[in-house]
Amino acid sequence: MIMGGEFRKVLPVVKGGSIGQQIASSVSKSAFWGGVKIICLQTNMRSQQDAEFSQFLLRIGDGIQQSLNGDFIQLPQSMVIPWKGKQSIYQLIDSVFPNMVDHVNDADYMVSRAIITPRNIDVDNINQMLIGLFPGEERVYTSWNSVEDDNNNLYTAEL
Repeated sequence: MIMGGEFRKVLPVVKGGSIGQQIASSVSKSAFWGGVKIICLQTNMRSQQDAEFSQFLLRIGDGIQQSLNGDFIQLPQSMVIPWKGKQSIYQLIDSVFPNMVDHVNDADYMVSRAIITPRNIDVDNINQMLIGLFPGEERVYTSWNSVEDDNNNLYTAEL
């Protein structure tokens, strides 16, 4: 069996569980873990074009990147956009999606870029700003989804 992933990023979900319970249920705590052969990848495929950024990510993941007060990591100046309100977000969008209007129908261009933020409200705001930059008329498509939870309760949501 081959397992892939970055265990530093994702803990298992234990419904109503504590962090300790999540760690205890992780694959590295399972009975078969002693027989697992670990092969570490050394190349970050997503950042091959930027060796400096790739090394920065590896140093963070390995816990060797210098930190401030033990909790904060200073970003390289090349990754920082000074905050000047909403204009800074448009500057971020332009740096991640340069000449976006010329590439709106280019799926490879769109899927090879991303703006990641930890808060859903920021995701929603950035998405709305991006959508506003697309040429043409906005269209809304509605779908209906339903799922069963662990207790066989049916949940439906209109998207």
